[in-house]
Amino acid sequence: MTTPARAPWIPGGGTALEWGLRIACPVGVGPAGLSGGGGAVWCLDCGDRYAGRPAQVGDDHHHRDDDAHHIARLHADEHEGEFRRFVAAERTREARENSGWTTRVHALVAAATGEDYSGVWWDGSGYRLVPAGARIDAKGRRVRRRVVELVIAAGFLRQEENGDVVATADGRAMLTIWRHHRTHLAEPWPARHEPQALPPLPGGEEDQRRKEAARQRQVEMERRHAETSAELQRLRERAEREYQVERAAKRQLRADEQAERERAERARSGQDIDLT
Repeated sequence: MTTPARAPWIPGGGTALEWGLRIACPVGVGPAGLSGGGGAVWCLDCGDRYAGRPAQVGDDHHHRDDDAHHIARLHADEHEGEFRRFVAAERTREARENSGWTTRVHALVAAATGEDYSGVWWDGSGYRLVPAGARIDAKGRRVRRRVVELVIAAGFLRQEENGDVVATADGRAMLTIWRHHRTHLAEPWPARHEPQALPPLPGGEEDQRRKEAARQRQVEMERRHAETSAELQRLRERAEREYQVERAAKRQLRADEQAERERAERARSGQDIDLT
């Protein structure tokens, strides 16, 4: 854990707190007075951030060091909570706008939760859906197989071994996201004009599974690349060794031929005859 930086905007040269987010913390603790005993809690957001004048928060009187840091942390958590709620709301809005859900997909996943005698199952030749609020003995209506397969592939539904189709945790989470915005759902897709795929819930189980699968594929590709590189390196080294052996053999052959020519020349000229 790094040491919190000294904040120039805190009276008396106080220290700003660390924050859990990757932004500067606007809350800090400054000395209570010249005596140095205790501390005061200051917040730049509650004051004038543009002018750099913070506002003292908590009680007007000074606190002991441990009390001051505790109050500062509580105040910083309030700012962080507001920011996190804003981030969560933006993520929810993006997930809703990019989900590609239609009224039929919403009804399908809602029925797969099994509430109010609803359900989705495979009857041997196709999928049937009993919407919420139907009577107990309702046979349901046919649902296009392609639509169910799209929603299953996106991780919002799961088909059990007995043929029942149930909503996953991602499906229930997306239903919660759309709970107050059902009027903004798109119209059902025309027959045989369904999209190629639906995006999964951002940060959901299916999204994490796909990211993990992609990471595993990347690891496998890197492993294969390393093995291929090592094999190519071994082939290059073996080829280099064979080339050097071949060159040495050719040099030796040329040296032997040169020595043979020189011996023949000496024999022809009689240089090898001993006249002693």
